[in-house]
Amino acid sequence: MVSLFTIIIAFLIAYRFYKVFFIPSQKSNAELVLFIPTGSSYEDVVSILKEAEIIKNEETFNLLAKKMNLPRHIHSGRYVIPNNSSIYQIIRKIRSGESDPVMVSLDQVATIEEMCGLAGKMLEIDSSQLMDSLSHPAFLQANDIRKEELLTLFIPDTYEFYWEVSLPTFLKKMKKIYDKFWTNANLKKAEKLNLTPSQVYTLASIVQEEAVVKDEMPRIAGVYLNRLRKGMALQADPTIKFIVRNRRNPKVTLDDYKIESPYNTYLNKGLPPGPIFMTSRAAIESVLNAEKHNYIYFCAKADRSGFHEFTDNYQKHLYYRNLYLKSKQK
Repeated sequence: MVSLFTIIIAFLIAYRFYKVFFIPSQKSNAELVLFIPTGSSYEDVVSILKEAEIIKNEETFNLLAKKMNLPRHIHSGRYVIPNNSSIYQIIRKIRSGESDPVMVSLDQVATIEEMCGLAGKMLEIDSSQLMDSLSHPAFLQANDIRKEELLTLFIPDTYEFYWEVSLPTFLKKMKKIYDKFWTNANLKKAEKLNLTPSQVYTLASIVQEEAVVKDEMPRIAGVYLNRLRKGMALQADPTIKFIVRNRRNPKVTLDDYKIESPYNTYLNKGLPPGPIFMTSRAAIESVLNAEKHNYIYFCAKADRSGFHEFTDNYQKHLYYRNLYLKSKQK
């Protein structure tokens, strides 16, 4: 017969096994996020779990991990570990390779450098390699684009990526999104405006910066398109702000309007070389569907509502401008 002592010992061993592998291992109730880099070995995973204070006893962890064949099934990725997860559940999740996606909001950046930095922060992609790939002559030539226009290849929105996504896969997905946006209908609209997709995007970046009220974007776009057709300088203040953006004091002065720069739309006619920041889909669509009118001037309303006064008469424009300047002095 099995002695009581043997039964007790067996029970204690079983309880210890249960306690180690099936009772929640996390100290807090908050979920845990684990990042397993591409090419990680089993030993690397063990180190990651130890650093996260998931593994309390490496010997007992190895026992279950090898029993579950984890060493042969290491998958890179971002793994969100729910609160109260046990060692068994964590091993099973990593072994499955079912990593959790990351939501990347590209509409939060202003420049191509910031976009690469965001990708490097949110994903496993190296930001420097991404920037080098985008700036490479072969890439520019393949996309028939200049370096100043690189930002126009990225349609702003929030996208789902897997953290371990490779650089080629990232670029392939962004190209697919770009092609999906630039349908034949949108390309025809751009052609009718005598603009390339990159130029539409560039103008949209100016329109968005000018518009305080979103509903005014199509009308403001119409003003700038009228100026382009008439061969007038755009005279867009956002381009001056772009030129001095990195200055310690970015406040625009009268002297700034005289700065020699291809982005100075007061000194140069036509569009600047590229967008002044990553714009929104709404702004791009406001250019493609710009309001048709005869306005060539607009000025912020004196009531400081964010709306603008529009006119095709320069004297009226000066009148509205003076009203606005007086309102600022009150």
